[in-house]
Amino acid sequence: MNKHTLIIEQRSRMRISAVKNTERFSDTEVLVYTECGDLLIKGSNLTVECCSSPCGEAEICGHIDSAVYISENCHIPENFLSRLFK
Repeated sequence: MNKHTLIIEQRSRMRISAVKNTERFSDTEVLVYTECGDLLIKGSNLTVECCSSPCGEAEICGHIDSAVYISENCHIPENFLSRLFK
């Protein structure tokens, strides 16, 4: 397991390591699959600036309101998440 870090700078830039995948994102929500669980980031004007799957790093820019782990060490299927956030 790679070392997982989460760095937020001035609530406008977030750097994440140990990223497995960034599957779903919009300007208000980004879902990142990390080695420590699924991470849901909410905010406004969000963009995924850099996502390097081989390196396992992601960078998210915009106004960050929250970052919440919604599962631990496992991936929650997309259909479950869409029912949860309706």
